[in-house]
Amino acid sequence: MIGAFLRSDNSLLEALDLFSSYITGAITDESNAIILVFLFGFGALSEIFKLGGGISAFARLAEKRLQSERSAYLSVWLITPLTFLDCCFRIISSGIISKAVLERTNGSKDRLAFIINSSSQLIPLIPFATTYIGYILGLLLPMLLQLNVSTSPYTLYLQAIPYNFYSIIMVLFSGMLTFTEIKPLQLFRPAYKPILSEQGEHTQGEAEHQHTFEEKLPPRLFNLVLPLLIMISALFYLVWRSGVSRGGTSLSQALIFADYELAVLNATIITLSLTILLYLMQKVPAKSLQKAFFAGGVEMLPPIIIISLAWAMILVSRDLEFYDIASNLFNSYLPRQLLPVLFFLATGITSYFIGSSWATWALFLPVALSTAVAADVNLPLILGSVMAGGSVGDNISPLGEDPILVASTIDIPVIDHIRYCVPYGMLAFIVSAGGYLIAGYLL
Repeated sequence: MIGAFLRSDNSLLEALDLFSSYITGAITDESNAIILVFLFGFGALSEIFKLGGGISAFARLAEKRLQSERSAYLSVWLITPLTFLDCCFRIISSGIISKAVLERTNGSKDRLAFIINSSSQLIPLIPFATTYIGYILGLLLPMLLQLNVSTSPYTLYLQAIPYNFYSIIMVLFSGMLTFTEIKPLQLFRPAYKPILSEQGEHTQGEAEHQHTFEEKLPPRLFNLVLPLLIMISALFYLVWRSGVSRGGTSLSQALIFADYELAVLNATIITLSLTILLYLMQKVPAKSLQKAFFAGGVEMLPPIIIISLAWAMILVSRDLEFYDIASNLFNSYLPRQLLPVLFFLATGITSYFIGSSWATWALFLPVALSTAVAADVNLPLILGSVMAGGSVGDNISPLGEDPILVASTIDIPVIDHIRYCVPYGMLAFIVSAGGYLIAGYLL
């Protein structure tokens, strides 16, 4: 809105007209519309999965086969292949299953919560159909077109994954606490002991609507596995088909030329339609499916709104030549080798205080990419540093959705959970900053 006002010759009404035109122009663009529909559909699919009894079936299987404290931690990883589509869906599912096993062994809830939270950093590292990929591709696409970068958004995302140092380190910490007794940063933290909730603490009841599964069918693992197999198969076929239609004569060329955004959207629509049909055949009430469909879509409205505003901000910033000004400023006063570590520090601090990786990415990615292109800095490295910094808020911020959801699912105070995670997060943050400093000079 401020940018529109600056372009409107100080006319408030003209600024409002410009603001509306930027918003409508952003969301009606075909590529952007694909991303928005995908996010809504993916949210709906994740919510509908909760009706099928698949999570209950997995929980019963886990309780029979997993009898030790370590097996409770291991169950967090075992459920991941079935719940990787969405971070919140994975947290809820793994929390319900692993907590049931842990309570039979009197294990540490703090440790379990840390493993669930930190292993969720695996989701941005999965080069597959997840809500993270849909959101990041939506941010990258208009910026790469504006900057005349020939690399496809998905290819750039894949190239940036090895440079997401923070997420990689936190996943390693999570694995270490799962499979070994090494606890290098268990500074002063005893195993969790229940305490009475005090006023102002986050409790399970406050987030009950986020992690209650209203399953309408008996426990059937088939109802979770089959839709996921459909999703994976459809995605691979549609990606290959898209690449071939664009001139790819081999599998590798098809993967390079493919329209990933459209393929992911179509795979989601196919899976969503067949899953609804599968559940209807098992007599799940149509009203329940309708309720889950819209509830899941509505849960995706915050990122949909954020990314729509980010697109509008990209358009107005282009017209104001903001990115050229910012790029020239960075290039004039800062060595190009320092850009990766500076963007990581800036995004990490910002995401910690606002508690949202998605908002942080929307804020910093346009500036970071335009600066990287102007300064001829390694684009995957810059993207990886921004993605890593944004993940800090999701992992250790008291305002982050993941810590709050983990704490409420495992039934521990949020502040205790944050205190347990912060030493690991700070070490990962420091090591990552050192990695970006070195990489900036080497790459």
